Amino acid sequence: FFFWIYSTLIAQNSDFKLFTSSEGLPENNINTIVQDKFGYLYLGTSKSGIVRFGGKEFDVFDEKSGLISNKINDLFFKNDSLLIATDKGISIRKNNQFTNINSDEIYKILTFKNQYYFLSKKGVSKFKDYEISALRFPSEIENQTINDVAFDGKNYWLATSKYLVKIDDLENPKKLIKIADGNFTSILFYNNQLIASNFSSGLFLFGDEKIKKINSNLNIIKIKKIDNQLWIFIKNNGIEILKLEEFSFVKRINKYNSIKTNVLNDVFKDNQNTVWFSSHIGLYRQKKSENTVKKPAIFLENVEVVYQSLDSININSYDKTLQLNPNQNHISFSFKSVDLAEPNSILYRYKLNDRFSPWSKNSDINFANLEAGKYTFYVQSKKGTEKSDAKKFSFFIDEPFYKKTIFLISFFVGVLFLILLISLFNLRRLKQKSKTKVEKLELQNHLISLEQKAMQLQMNPHFIFNVLNGIKAYGVSGKTTELSETIAKFASLLRGILNNSKQEEISLRNEIETLKNYIELEQQISPFQFDYRIEKTLKNADEEEILIPPMLLQPFVENAIQHAFNQQTNKNLITISFENKNGFLYCAIQDNGIGIFRNQQGKLNKNHKSLAIEITKERIKNITKYNMFAIEEIKENDKISGTKVSFKIPLKTDY
Repeated sequence: FFFWIYSTLIAQNSDFKLFTSSEGLPENNINTIVQDKFGYLYLGTSKSGIVRFGGKEFDVFDEKSGLISNKINDLFFKNDSLLIATDKGISIRKNNQFTNINSDEIYKILTFKNQYYFLSKKGVSKFKDYEISALRFPSEIENQTINDVAFDGKNYWLATSKYLVKIDDLENPKKLIKIADGNFTSILFYNNQLIASNFSSGLFLFGDEKIKKINSNLNIIKIKKIDNQLWIFIKNNGIEILKLEEFSFVKRINKYNSIKTNVLNDVFKDNQNTVWFSSHIGLYRQKKSENTVKKPAIFLENVEVVYQSLDSININSYDKTLQLNPNQNHISFSFKSVDLAEPNSILYRYKLNDRFSPWSKNSDINFANLEAGKYTFYVQSKKGTEKSDAKKFSFFIDEPFYKKTIFLISFFVGVLFLILLISLFNLRRLKQKSKTKVEKLELQNHLISLEQKAMQLQMNPHFIFNVLNGIKAYGVSGKTTELSETIAKFASLLRGILNNSKQEEISLRNEIETLKNYIELEQQISPFQFDYRIEKTLKNADEEEILIPPMLLQPFVENAIQHAFNQQTNKNLITISFENKNGFLYCAIQDNGIGIFRNQQGKLNKNHKSLAIEITKERIKNITKYNMFAIEEIKENDKISGTKVSFKIPLKTDY
């Protein structure tokens, strides 16, 4: 008898395999278990975050990975997202990235009518659009702990710490019915009947408005339906399994008959019909009695383009063709068929447009330096003789822009257009250059013509006649000293004019000397006495270094001598001034005569004077576009007291 008991215990223990930290778990205390659509198990631990198990290795996702907290209370898959209930709120894992929402501690995730709800110590909360909002309930249950919620298609059932109640709506309840008193820990529906666990009273069945006790186990903390069995979690006393329909006893799982602990937190049956148990000492796997080979399912774990993961798309449901740039021609694929029981039995093969590769255990492949074009990657797995459906992923690598037909056409058209543009530009430049040269020559000819005219007009024949008559008079009268001085001045004036006529610019000193000779000769022959004064405000410049076109001032001085004075007086004065400032040489000829607009004398030589002044004005205008020329009468106390001629030319020096 004892031998039979011992053999039974050994046999039962051999039906379970325990995974602990020695096999790679970050910790042994596991609270909950779920499985994704690819076959991976996800384990929620008490202080180490989430553990993913694919049969061989344990992958850990914790706070360092972006998780809001390492204490996991519940896990729930929503399409391609994993909802994670923690002591600090909710984390959502999607495309290998975490989104966190802070709140109170959440210990259970529920879903009704495609809407998600969370249970916490403060009651039930609604989760929508990444926001958590608490729901309000009638005062009878407002301050109670809600342990579980179930929906029968019409009403909601709430298992609270004091009652089992029924309400008509979760978000806006109007009607509440108390069904039973007591600390109800868990509820579920089976065949339109509610099964509820009471911590201190056992298990009850509610149907046809009748209450029936179906089990007397105390300290029930949770119930769970797997296939046609009801699994009852008893605090510190393992799990008792009942057969549904008649609620008959099947077996008990605890440390006395099968495993090493009485503290079991959760149970889960995977897609290969293997049962897993989470406990405080590790993860248990119950061996299957039948080892049937199922058709494996394959999926893409990761796709990398130039070593960057495609986290922005769902690679397993992507049914389009991924468009890639020419430089994105290095692509890698990682694929997987999860077999939790026999992970080493899976083989893989793949192809890129062409034939499949041989079967192997390699679950990743790299393609480097791919040519431009459209590709479809196929991958398939098998276990034994069972093969998975082929998984495919299409992508297109664009050609470099310089190889595209439209670019080549555009390039040649652009080259032709550029040649045409350059030709037109050169033709226009040559025309402009020719035009500029012609304009320059015309300007030079015009200036030469003006200078010739100016030279012709600088020596008034009447002035020469008067000077020669004066020389003759000095000779007849025997005034040899005056004769000699006059001849010397006249010769100096003629020599200066002849020398200056050969040059475009002369020094300001030469110009002043020529003006002095001319004015002093005019003083000898003029019918009116006058005096002159030359003022220079040249700052740091020297009159020998400043350059000026020859004989610019002479016509205006001559005009002042001939027309400014009409009476004999010792006060007749001509003032010539030069000043350099702001990059210009300012010149002025001022007399204290009768005024230019009142002058009625000199009619005989009027044409000569006007022509000389006009030519000189045009010379000044052609020197620079910044020229300034003005003739104005000077007034004092509303009386005309003279005339002033002023202009400016750019300041030029010979250094």
